[in-house]
Amino acid sequence: MTSAAGQRTEYYVDTPRGLFTAAGHWFRTTEALLQAYAGPLLEKEPLDRLLRQADVWLALPSLLVLWALLPLLWGSGPAVAVGVALALYLLGHLLLPLLILRPLTPILTLLANPWLQGAAYVAGLTALAWSGRLPAVWMGLAGFVLVRWGLLDRLLRPLLDRLHAALYPLPLPDQVLRTLILRAALAHRVALPELQAMEQEVLRRLRQLPWNRN
Repeated sequence: MTSAAGQRTEYYVDTPRGLFTAAGHWFRTTEALLQAYAGPLLEKEPLDRLLRQADVWLALPSLLVLWALLPLLWGSGPAVAVGVALALYLLGHLLLPLLILRPLTPILTLLANPWLQGAAYVAGLTALAWSGRLPAVWMGLAGFVLVRWGLLDRLLRPLLDRLHAALYPLPLPDQVLRTLILRAALAHRVALPELQAMEQEVLRRLRQLPWNRN
């Protein structure tokens, strides 16, 4: 699937600055780069599908918080529940490229359904309220809003970006996409000897961004 820079597809936009998906993620690589270095794989695994999978996995830290917070509020005090949920969020972000298992993608897609999340929180918070645990109710409601509206990510983004830069050579979205490409290549038995060259090109493009220039 080859397109000119700036072309809009159903799920993503390919621009000279990178790929922008409907989920709001910015991948610094471009469709042309991916075609040049992973073309044989893209014939078997469309780029659209790989980007959708990447978006699902990039939501993993938020999903860990949302689906762990309610059981934690039931099993412990609000302070402990929030502390553990935040630890899961940070670990999810830092270890994300290492946690990717493609067979689990459909499960994450299901857990990312906002209607399912909303129903779970309505039921869970209602049960907490009936049991008289009002602090847990307010903590659960606050956690749901912070995660669903992306406020937690905005608050921690400066810290997370610094930690990611120390751990991985590529920005997190590109690192996740790279991992998915490697996993898909193994599944389809496609050799990608030029993938490292693609990484170097992405890094070169990043250094050319105005805010990275000396």
